[in-house]
Amino acid sequence: MQTPSVAIDGGKFKAVNNRDRNFTHAKMVRRKAQIEKASVDICVNSIAPIGRSHRKRSASKR
Repeated sequence: MQTPSVAIDGGKFKAVNNRDRNFTHAKMVRRKAQIEKASVDICVNSIAPIGRSHRKRSASKR
């Protein structure tokens, strides 16, 4: 298909534009930053215990 096409199956949809379901550019940028920060926090929190246990083992070997 080279041209855009639309299929209509008889479905009826009601448009909803409440504050939780509409997305502005600013909201998307802010949400993306929140997700990236949460992702970094999860990684740091999962790696930190490994580093602490490694330091304890290497300190006991000295």
